[in-house]
Amino acid sequence: MQYVLIVLAAAYLIFSGKFQFFTGVVKHKLEGKADSRITWIEDYDEAAKLARRTNRPLFVLITAPDWCVYCQSLDATTLQNTELARLIGSDYIALKITDTNPAKSKFKFSSYPTILLLSPQAREIRRFAGYTTASALLPAMKGK
Repeated sequence: MQYVLIVLAAAYLIFSGKFQFFTGVVKHKLEGKADSRITWIEDYDEAAKLARRTNRPLFVLITAPDWCVYCQSLDATTLQNTELARLIGSDYIALKITDTNPAKSKFKFSSYPTILLLSPQAREIRRFAGYTTASALLPAMKGK
């Protein structure tokens, strides 16, 4: 009976899409913080000026990496996606706002993590609240 329950739990994790989230949390806990493929700017004013000057939109990650398991999983899975990291690096200005950054008050959000796609003039284009997969982000970032 125990084996049946284990198999059912494993099937649920795999087919519900929660497996990627679960493995991201485990990876983060076992290996420490994931090495980011993305070069982040952590100063809002610097990122906003660069976005206007280069006419590139902002990819804003509002995160609490020390205590939020959804943030940790996003960092260990979604943000490690090669295509996503390449797109952010080539077409966006990457801004990371942590829960301890006073600039978080410039944004309206209700959960960690929150991803905002902003125009070069810092107007919101799209919002993703909570854990998000690369397959959900990529079409929005490509304008599809």
